[in-house]
Amino acid sequence: MNSVFNILQRLFHPSGDDAAAEEHALFSALHSGIAFKLQAEDQIMFAELIKDVFPRMTEIARPESGGDAVDACLRRAAYQTIGRQKSQICHLLDVLENCRAALLVGDSGGGKSVIIEICLERLKQQNKDMKTIFLSPKSCGLQEFYGSVENGKVVQGLFSKLFSEACAENRRTVFVFDSQIDPVWIENVSSVLDESCCLTLLNGDRTKYEPSLVSFIFETGNLQTASPAILPRAAVLHVDVTDENYRALWASLREQKFAKISARLQELFAKFVPALFDVVAASQLKTIVPFSKVNSVNQLGDMLGILLSDKEEHLTPCFVQALYLSIGSTLLEQEHHVFDANVKTLANMVIVEDSPDNPARMGQLPARNIFEYTWDGDKECWINWQWTSPEKSAVAKISSLEETLIPTPMTRFYQWLLSKHVESNNRELVFKKVIIMLRLLHEHSKNMLSLCTRILMQMFYMFWQL
Repeated sequence: MNSVFNILQRLFHPSGDDAAAEEHALFSALHSGIAFKLQAEDQIMFAELIKDVFPRMTEIARPESGGDAVDACLRRAAYQTIGRQKSQICHLLDVLENCRAALLVGDSGGGKSVIIEICLERLKQQNKDMKTIFLSPKSCGLQEFYGSVENGKVVQGLFSKLFSEACAENRRTVFVFDSQIDPVWIENVSSVLDESCCLTLLNGDRTKYEPSLVSFIFETGNLQTASPAILPRAAVLHVDVTDENYRALWASLREQKFAKISARLQELFAKFVPALFDVVAASQLKTIVPFSKVNSVNQLGDMLGILLSDKEEHLTPCFVQALYLSIGSTLLEQEHHVFDANVKTLANMVIVEDSPDNPARMGQLPARNIFEYTWDGDKECWINWQWTSPEKSAVAKISSLEETLIPTPMTRFYQWLLSKHVESNNRELVFKKVIIMLRLLHEHSKNMLSLCTRILMQMFYMFWQL
């Protein structure tokens, strides 16, 4: 009720038709104060309820202000536009424009960081000198964060010092707290969010701030340990994890990393990934870490970047192996057979009983668990790690202990996977900066000699590091 009345106070402006203005303001306050706190499925029910209470209102939501600008920010950041997420960004912009604080709640993978990033980008367009401060209160002790008293003298903490500087600079500042909310640290911040608009230090000094210049954003997973004092003082925005999130992430990865084979990858993705996600959820397969569709798709993109070759006919086996190294890698070993069986069913390829002399080749899959295999692009066949022999390293042994270690199929597999990662990352590390320098050289040809020198020095330094 407190949050709704605060919004209503801001929205209601009496006019000639006070009854109509009051009804519209109350409708907008209820929608802004309640709808964004609900989960996606409950928002549908709320929309129907508010239609019954306000039959004269034809639209549930107020027109989104700045929607085109938000779309432009999303495109510049190479993000896909999701309707619900766009509404949340517009709502957060409206909250920061008229309130002191916003509280984003939701599980990992819902897009909280994206909402904050685009919101801050839009605010920077409106306020060129805006300052953003990111803090993690749980990363340090309470005294280090807020301050302490040593020998009768007050020592300012991290937050109190930054807050005092923000108030003295007299410019727009946004504090972003990325941490689980608990009463240990939130109580001291909640006093900043009330009507007094000030921070009380340990020695009794009070640092006041202008609400129109200083705003606060809190990002957290849940409110199980939150202090009730924070809830009336901040606008709560619930961010759901939906299938739209991982599909949008995949679309961005496909367009940025694999533009040439985007259509073919989309066919394989639609064939395998949604069905495998349903299998993991429906069968309640046990995982090593909490399962996340967004994280699995992100890892799938990384694995494809490592495994894909220049030969397009190798795309399907490389994609299948990437599935095992992304979605399948989160499963416990006793669940591997369920995942393996479903992948082979979805692949609809010939299953063969293979051997070292007769391995499964193009268009085939081995009958045994593919978790034990790797696709060899040179030989164009599936190789079991049991068939491989340890490679002799050209690097000198570090210690006598290393000479006594016996390599196993799994150690050879992890060595192969790590070498692929290192190869891919080194290539990106070296050439990404060189390309940036070459672009600068093209844009500023007048300083060609200086830039050529910088390029050579940068390349020498990076190769020296490697």
